[in-house]
Amino acid sequence: MKIINFKKGEIIRYKDQDFAFDSAIDTQKVVAFHLLKGNREVIEISEIRSLEPGSESAELSSLKPGEWEIAVDRFNTIKPLLSRGREKALYRKISQEKGVHVATLYQWLGRFLKTGKVISLLPSQRGPKIGKVRLENEVEEIIQESIQSLYLTNQRFSMIRVYEAIVLKCREKGIKPPHINTVRNRIRSIPEYKKSKCRDGWRYAEQNFTENKNSISADFPLSAVQIDHTLLDIILVDDSSRMPVGRPWITLAFDVYSRIVLGFYISFDPPGTLSTGLCITRSCLPKDKWLMQLGVNANWPCWGLPVTIHADNAKEFRGKMLKMACKNYGIELEWRPVAQPHWGGHIERYMKVLADHLKSLPGATFSNPDERGDYDSDKKSALTISELERYLTIFICNNYHAKIHSGTGKTPLAAWNEAIIGTIEITGIGLPQLVTDEESFRMDFLPFEERTINEYGVRLEGIHYFADVLRPFINSRIPGKYGIRRKFIFRRDPRDISIIYFWDEDNKAYHPIPYRNTALPPISLWELKAAQRHLKEKSLANYDESTVFSAIRELRSLVETSVKETRKKRRTNQRKTMHSEVHLKKKDEISKLKESSSDDLSKFKPFDEIEVS
Repeated sequence: MKIINFKKGEIIRYKDQDFAFDSAIDTQKVVAFHLLKGNREVIEISEIRSLEPGSESAELSSLKPGEWEIAVDRFNTIKPLLSRGREKALYRKISQEKGVHVATLYQWLGRFLKTGKVISLLPSQRGPKIGKVRLENEVEEIIQESIQSLYLTNQRFSMIRVYEAIVLKCREKGIKPPHINTVRNRIRSIPEYKKSKCRDGWRYAEQNFTENKNSISADFPLSAVQIDHTLLDIILVDDSSRMPVGRPWITLAFDVYSRIVLGFYISFDPPGTLSTGLCITRSCLPKDKWLMQLGVNANWPCWGLPVTIHADNAKEFRGKMLKMACKNYGIELEWRPVAQPHWGGHIERYMKVLADHLKSLPGATFSNPDERGDYDSDKKSALTISELERYLTIFICNNYHAKIHSGTGKTPLAAWNEAIIGTIEITGIGLPQLVTDEESFRMDFLPFEERTINEYGVRLEGIHYFADVLRPFINSRIPGKYGIRRKFIFRRDPRDISIIYFWDEDNKAYHPIPYRNTALPPISLWELKAAQRHLKEKSLANYDESTVFSAIRELRSLVETSVKETRKKRRTNQRKTMHSEVHLKKKDEISKLKESSSDDLSKFKPFDEIEVS
């Protein structure tokens, strides 16, 4: 269990001791009952952990065809029970509508509440019985393909016609057809808007199955969170020479209900899935440790899993893994309708507030040349990216969150606290869901690759990685499929690819895997791509790992020895500095592991000093 729902009596762990949750004081402290001492204590939320910390029950990208759809279908079935779980009449109603036994509904609801993840609703036995999973997957594939090709078309085939087609396909393959209720449930789980758009056309769907198009509504904190990117109107300098390196990008998450800024991420790298994922994880997790690392003494008690994230149609928001990761934590990811910019109005208005405030900082570029006049932004620039990050954190916490918002008539922080905790006049909705396994949560939002494991380890982008934990999986074959090599999941942080993370499906855990040649320097994915382009320009098509790193050293030398660095080169240098500490903690762990496993050669004597008795 990695997500805490803060239900009265829920078992939690605080400083290696077990407690039962009692009540919330605010979004930073709760009252809990000490299970051994038998007394109530006030404990810090940021230090709370789940009772059974562990890794994922399954890696999202390693699911077999049809399994994810089954989990989502089950989640949609129990969704009405999450807020009205004690109403027995509702259980009976859903049982009749979905063709699922009441006891099964209780079981699914219990599994989901324990983890807070859709993935907990996967079929409990994934493959132990020979042929069972294969049979279920084949049927599921037939069902999904038939729904897509027959039901979700403008020909508007009836459910009975679709079921007849499924039965025919199953019999042709010698497979037992599914029950008609199974097909009916799959079709019912499809959102009405999607069904109408495919069968009736998008205009009809827009008119009949969308809510108020003028704005996004939010009934409580985290019910609607907007996320967006923008290029900030300020020139920054690098850490070493204090020379200008250019304008940074910011990715920011904004709570529509309270107008709270939930989190942000600043980088010189263009917006992508990485910046989006890092912004989401920073927004969802408690910020106490992060504020301490920044050296900022401020109150930012905003954390928790959002119900819905609204984003524009940029490709970084439409990645498969981002959608699956959000869905796994119960987060709905919705995109702004094309040509309807008012859907992002809340966050865009805040971005303008931020832009206006940046005009007072040294190095501001302003919004247009007329406004800038003869102000030399490069010459006046003074802030590094880390200093800007610290400055914006102080501004958000101590300035913006503390001012009355014209849209709510309250400060964003007051609106947040009143809605969640409540006052004498207002009953709060309660604490949001808390993610306790922060490392695993961040890992879910990192890019991944599938690779086989060979004698040398694993090869990604021409670079070799190895650790002893890979040995049992060398040359592994898929069970039951002789000769077909088994592929494994490897995740990596593009800012520093000197370490990748191996998903051990047997032990349900991630393991850091360093370079096979540990003497090689840490590099970012962008440096690797630049080196590959450099080699291509030299007409070197067949190059090895050594050639790649020689090219990287050559490019780094050009940057470091340039008499007059261009802004682009300084920005490249600054990226390298920023990315160098991504895996610092993991590298220390790997180093200690190697030292403990290596032999202490100093205790052995040379042959000529050995005495024979």
